[in-house]
Amino acid sequence: MSFDVDKYTGPLMRGVASVFAPGILKGVMLEHLRGVSVKELSKWIMEGRGLLDQVGQTEREKLRKLAGKIGGLEWLTADWAINAVRKEYPALASLFLGWPEARAWLESQALAIKKELS
Repeated sequence: MSFDVDKYTGPLMRGVASVFAPGILKGVMLEHLRGVSVKELSKWIMEGRGLLDQVGQTEREKLRKLAGKIGGLEWLTADWAINAVRKEYPALASLFLGWPEARAWLESQALAIKKELS
């Protein structure tokens, strides 16, 4: 999935970008989780693999640029991520809801993503 960050970063579009940023990040996340099984995600969790490791450097840079233009990422939490995947990938959402270690991993990923994008 690719998107044009520049169209969301002009002065008139900052407010619009801040409204759409969660949807943009959700789209990136869903794209990168497409085809990921519960077994594979469980392996990521047990190995401590990062979600950002699944995103290419070019896309990371675009996300970083967008995040820098819209301001805070306070909305980016484990609960947000679970809700973001719940409809498309209910088994993955259930993994985070039913396995405390998976939930802790997801919380640490949300913090790592915020740090990376700030």
